[in-house]
Amino acid sequence: MFCVRALQLISNVNSNVVGRVRLPQDDDFIYLLDENNSQGLIATLNEMRTNPSHWEGVLSQRELAGAEALLALLQTAKDEVQRARDDRLIVAALANEKIEKFRQTVVENFRRFARVRFALSAYGAYRDLTQEPAPEEVVGWGFNQLDDKGAFVAGWHVSYDGWGESYGRGLAQSEDQLAFAAMIAGASEHRVTEVSALVATVALEVRARHLSTPVVVQTFVRTLRYEEIGDRDSFIPRYDPHCPKTPLTDVEGYAGVLKIDAQFVPILGINAQGGGVDDKVIIADFGQFVRWVQYAPAISGGNQSDVVDGLYIRVSDLNADDVRREQILASDPQWLREIEDRERYLRMRVLVNVTERFRVEIADPQAAVCISVVD
Repeated sequence: MFCVRALQLISNVNSNVVGRVRLPQDDDFIYLLDENNSQGLIATLNEMRTNPSHWEGVLSQRELAGAEALLALLQTAKDEVQRARDDRLIVAALANEKIEKFRQTVVENFRRFARVRFALSAYGAYRDLTQEPAPEEVVGWGFNQLDDKGAFVAGWHVSYDGWGESYGRGLAQSEDQLAFAAMIAGASEHRVTEVSALVATVALEVRARHLSTPVVVQTFVRTLRYEEIGDRDSFIPRYDPHCPKTPLTDVEGYAGVLKIDAQFVPILGINAQGGGVDDKVIIADFGQFVRWVQYAPAISGGNQSDVVDGLYIRVSDLNADDVRREQILASDPQWLREIEDRERYLRMRVLVNVTERFRVEIADPQAAVCISVVD
């Protein structure tokens, strides 16, 4: 009804006056201007322009001709509201409770998806040196990127529920990939086997190496390859009441055990893809093969309060942090060149750092073998 009545009114107004009309700018009205709202004003006006015959008897040709002018008014109202919102966002202070919630969400999801470090810890192969600075050769890595400032402003009109999940999950999966790649490189021997011979190859290697506490870690991309193990009678899934308890029982990704002679060999799946780690199997005695050393994270320009569970998590307001904003502008990244008002764009954002420092050390290459699985 708004569009019909507005077009009727516009048809009786001098064209020089139409441009000075000001439309409502409350949130409910602005929602109707969303181009993705199929029931909104813009969608209705576009339908009127595309199928004017559908509106015969409701609007005259003269009234329908005002659709372009009305669209221009609606766009002006939308732009003005967005500009006002951006102005408020720029000067808004970050809410400490939002930052703390973000940190908690990052850590929770990191712990949920990280697997290799917790598996190694279960076998005593994890060393916590988070109270000590890392050697120079151990670089900090993780996220250093711009994000929406609204996610950290109290009462902002957009919901950011669960913000931080992708940071925690992404850091965990990247960490697993780096660690697994180091383990592949550190294994003394490499084998290639067809998927149909996988279980037999695993059993052969476990027997031949006389590993005291063997573990199988796999990165199967395709379900079929996992089923080559899972469908065997010698495999006992973790949810089976007869599955014996192992050091990996409480580690995310633990699938169960493969019974090889008198040994129950735990199987762990990790979410690592790309970088040459796909469809690989590591058979190792974790206690002998590898060490994970976790150092204090990089905190350049930050403080100890930004460190949570060994992760450096800092959120910087780029409107208030002149130094970081100017550094970004001075670096002149390609993506920023495409933005007309670069400084205003940065002032509406935060810089998020989520970083850590660790090293995977190979203690005994003979305590592991890597198997590449092919069709």
